[in-house]
Amino acid sequence: MLVELNTDWTEIYNTVETKQNYYNDKFRITLTKDSVKAESNGEKNEELSLDLNYSGSPLNSPDLKSAEIKAIDRIMLSNDFNVMMSEPVKLRDLDEADTPLINADGLVYPPKTTVVFIGKDKNGKIVTIDGSVVKYTDSSDMNFRVAANESLQDLVDENGYDEDWKVVVKSLSDDVGNTVATATHDFKIMKTPTTPVLSPFAIEEVYVDSDEEDVINVMFTEGVQYSGMYDATSTAQYTLNGKNLPVGTSISLDDSDDTLSNGLDTVKIKVPSGTLKGLSNVITVNKELQSYDNSVLTGGYEKAILFNIN
Repeated sequence: MLVELNTDWTEIYNTVETKQNYYNDKFRITLTKDSVKAESNGEKNEELSLDLNYSGSPLNSPDLKSAEIKAIDRIMLSNDFNVMMSEPVKLRDLDEADTPLINADGLVYPPKTTVVFIGKDKNGKIVTIDGSVVKYTDSSDMNFRVAANESLQDLVDENGYDEDWKVVVKSLSDDVGNTVATATHDFKIMKTPTTPVLSPFAIEEVYVDSDEEDVINVMFTEGVQYSGMYDATSTAQYTLNGKNLPVGTSISLDDSDDTLSNGLDTVKIKVPSGTLKGLSNVITVNKELQSYDNSVLTGGYEKAILFNIN
């Protein structure tokens, strides 16, 4: 259980006039019966009186040691960080009361904690991105959350910023006004892998030229594969008029646009002479077929064979 005063000791003791402070007295905390209930089982306390000046108590002597930043850990998949302190601190405007201390100069409020993120832009120039203190992360006042004011991930992904960053936290005070040394933490924002945009893969047309009456040309919108599971030169990928391709069929590939960078896009199926009878022939392509860049076949899989007559 954390007990926090709403007024600084220097105000309670009027330290400027009396020269006294908390370490001049003894303290005890008393809880009346049934004033606290356990969330886990609903049990309430008996009457309790605790000596706060036990051996080693921080109330026994002036606090001359500043709090220390123990760690700064990035919160997964975010631009936020948890800052963990060695003792409770005051975060300006985030406590129920800012509890300013009072000295000869009057009210002294806790410093405004600042957060910045330092990295490099695409030209290697050092840049500073402002951050903010978000909130305490628990009731101990020893841990709090900070965040960048703009998306570091977007800066890396879209603006070409470097992946290496540093978060800087400064201007902190503990409960009695001891200031905390500036702390930094190095971290990486890995660039998000780009997902390749697959081009459409479909059957563009199927035809037979008059000078090659036994060759069925199946033209695709992009190059095909010619090995493995999706080998477009395998007769198992096609049926003709509802039947397997006849024995003696051979398959080769061609490039309709003479641009090898986008693959071989035309499958030439040579069937035995006399296989194609009449003008009504249909070829069916395996719908699982994939292109050279692994695009999945879309559109119709059954195509009527057109005869080009010169």
